[in-house]
Amino acid sequence: NYIEKKYNLKCLIKKNDVNNMIILQTPKMKIESNLSSGYLVFSFFNNKKHNKLLEFIKNIEDETSKVIKDNFKKKLILHSNITNDKKFIVNINNTTLPIFNNKNNSIDFNSVDINSDFICIMKLQGIWIDLNKKKFGLNWHICQIKVYPELDYNICYIEDSDDENIDERKIVNEFVVQKCLFCNSECT
Repeated sequence: NYIEKKYNLKCLIKKNDVNNMIILQTPKMKIESNLSSGYLVFSFFNNKKHNKLLEFIKNIEDETSKVIKDNFKKKLILHSNITNDKKFIVNINNTTLPIFNNKNNSIDFNSVDINSDFICIMKLQGIWIDLNKKKFGLNWHICQIKVYPELDYNICYIEDSDDENIDERKIVNEFVVQKCLFCNSECT
């Protein structure tokens, strides 16, 4: 859950302020980059959990912008990690980043496929400021990633049964299976 309150972001300018760190866990997202590129890219989709996370990060950016405006004479422009098409892009250190599979076993970043689902823990490291380019931004650090593999369609998830009611639903490996009203077959 993302705490719904305004943060006093002056703490981000202080060094080593452990009491005011912002650490969050994302909902399930889709990896849209090859991790060996040194970047983690994912999109915010239009659902409740993603919208909450997007709003939370945008609120942090807005509050940081106010602090920057109050503390610097030059007008600085925010360079956001969030693009106009709602993609989040962050640098990662793919050699030291702990990555786990859905069974909590450590895996190599090379075994992570694009479009895999994942959850990550992110920590706000601080603010970067470039006075020459008149820009500033937030330094996000990806602390850990847990990857959920794509569904393997070479495995049959359909269960045969003639005794089920049409309205009955089953959950198979976190996927809802329903009976088709037209042909009476089950599908995911």
